[in-house]
Amino acid sequence: ERSRVVDISAGERNYHIFYQLLTDSGIRSAWSLPPAESLDVLNVDGQVARLAGVSDAKEFAVVRRALPAFGIGPPEQAAVWRILSAVLLLGNLAFSLASDAAGADDYAQVADDAALACAAAALGCEEGSLRVALLQKKINVAGEDITQRYSIKAAQICRDALCKSIFAALFDWVVGRINAVSRSANPRSSSIGILDIFGFEQLQTNSF
Repeated sequence: ERSRVVDISAGERNYHIFYQLLTDSGIRSAWSLPPAESLDVLNVDGQVARLAGVSDAKEFAVVRRALPAFGIGPPEQAAVWRILSAVLLLGNLAFSLASDAAGADDYAQVADDAALACAAAALGCEEGSLRVALLQKKINVAGEDITQRYSIKAAQICRDALCKSIFAALFDWVVGRINAVSRSANPRSSSIGILDIFGFEQLQTNSF
């Protein structure tokens, strides 16, 4: 469910792995991650939803111990944490209004170059390439390439779409690895049923 990556309501949590990730000081330091209260995709008006009786640090330790069972060792785990960090940093990019040289049009610019540099580092791409990708697109009109700059709203939509696409691609990769390891020679030998409901794990009474 991609929309949750960039859009949560008051009292809701984003995907738990994001909060778990932030409990590791080494990861936070490596990718210059601020606390959840300062990450736009994890808070609503500065408020971060917490789960009573649940330790994100302990849950993260469980995740890290489980991943090798599916063939995801330390090097690939580090790549996963880097990609998740990139999503958080991208979600924090803000845009401000700029004017072109002619003063005829208004378009977006990245409001904080340092934030852009952090996101680009986590993505493993050039800062300039990320800036261009977020702020403009090329369209072909009658065989001629024309650069169209984004408004602030369009740049925000582009940023959010990139966050969702990156997370979805990572999710698909993890599921693929789990399926590859758990696949049986006899597909009918066993099965696992999963019920997925928003906030299901937060219900006071689990009757499933």
